[in-house]
Amino acid sequence: MERVKEGITKKYTGKLYTPAGSWKEDSDILFTPNDAVYVWRLLHKAGIIPNTQKDLVFISPSANQPTQEAAIWLDERKRDRPRTTFLAGDLLQTNPYCLMQAVQPLQNENHKFAYFRWDAEYLPVAPNSADIIWDRKGWIWHCVNDLKDKTRLRNTFDAYWNILKPGGSLVLDNMNQYADYFRNLNFFDFIIGIFKSICANHFGVNMDEHE
Repeated sequence: MERVKEGITKKYTGKLYTPAGSWKEDSDILFTPNDAVYVWRLLHKAGIIPNTQKDLVFISPSANQPTQEAAIWLDERKRDRPRTTFLAGDLLQTNPYCLMQAVQPLQNENHKFAYFRWDAEYLPVAPNSADIIWDRKGWIWHCVNDLKDKTRLRNTFDAYWNILKPGGSLVLDNMNQYADYFRNLNFFDFIIGIFKSICANHFGVNMDEHE
């Protein structure tokens, strides 16, 4: 298995992945749905996921085939939570029919798993509505690894911040694991840009006037 993972890593290192290829299947070998559930349970233990007495709203902006999201939802349904809402989607025309069939028997008016075709840059989600945004190998990864676009990356963080409830959390890849993540990006300017964006949009403070 380690040789298989090494081969997959070499296959994509320094290259743009293609949606028409097998990258999703390869990604699920490197980080399986069971791995996602394991991480989810660790987040529970760390107190990052709302306790089970509260409702949970989970959003995955760039799910492709929502294999990990479905696995997490099925695990979450084992908990005695009042309401659970999982919203997953992707810009690509994917058909998660089999996955939706797997979660359908456990759905009801209080526990829902829905899949949409949407654009992660312009999510049709109300402000302050999400407890968790799961962006693993998602739009943020694409902005950094493929587009290398600082402006769109800042805008994405700001949009996610707007969607999250106070105290909500964004779950994304461990960037130290990707050699090309910040190539050609000035990381200091990137962080300062995010800080300025948050100050301007959420606190009404223009930090450029204080320089």
